[in-house]
Amino acid sequence: MNATVPVPADIRDNRDSPRFTVMRRMRLLHGPSGLSSGVIQDISASGAKLKLDKPEGVADAVILIDLTEGVAYEAAVVWRRAPEIGVRFTRRHALRG
Repeated sequence: MNATVPVPADIRDNRDSPRFTVMRRMRLLHGPSGLSSGVIQDISASGAKLKLDKPEGVADAVILIDLTEGVAYEAAVVWRRAPEIGVRFTRRHALRG
């Protein structure tokens, strides 16, 4: 399991739950056949900041697959600053046992 590091207070924003820097490999499913690779840069109970290899054409509704933790999240894109996007989780699915 990867260690998590809290985001420093000077760059933290107003969130309902704490955010942790993780740098985990991920895949993003979007649209009828869209697939992007990248890294989860930070994560909280309510969402994540992602850095995508190819951020173009990402739909507003996505499925984020955390390859390290074996978890999939249904999510909504809430902001975009290529190559990064922010997502809010709407549902969580364990992919392992």
